[in-house]
This record gives sequence, structure tokens and C-alpha cells, in this order.
Amino acid sequence: MVVNKYLILGAGQFGMMAAKKLVPMGHVTVVDSNSVSLQALGNEFLETVCTEGITYLTKAENLRFFHWIVPALPQHVAFD
Repeated sequence: MVVNKYLILGAGQFGMMAAKKLVPMGHVTVVDSNSVSLQALGNEFLETVCTEGITYLTKAENLRFFHWIVPALPQHVAFD
């Protein structure tokens, strides 16, 4: 069985909502530069990374692990 792997960029209101819905569906990684927001997620079934979302996204070695990317940043992810 293949486990879906999700990358959520941003741990604000929409990122948290996405994380809560996606955790039962597979492995979730949430990236945000605000460590307080990441700690608020507090779920043992997800991984958190404290760094800028766009910086994390531009490193190709990070992307090969994910099936889905959920942009929940207050900026246009594809443009940046």
C-alpha cells in the first residue's frame, strides 16, 4: 500500500486546517518559519520543519519525497 506524502507550506489558519484533514490520509510535513505556529500543531503524526517555505521548496532534494504540495502561504508560491 502506498502512503501519500503531503507537504504543507505554512502553519497559519489554512495550513493548520489542511494538516488536521490530511494527517489521517498519510504522512504530513508542515513547513513554516514561525516555530510557535509549528508547536501549536502538536501532532505526533506529522513532521514539522522550521524554515521559510519557499526556501524549502526550492531545494530539489526535499521535493522528491512528496506526492502533494499544499501552498498555504500569504504569497504566491509559484511566482516566488
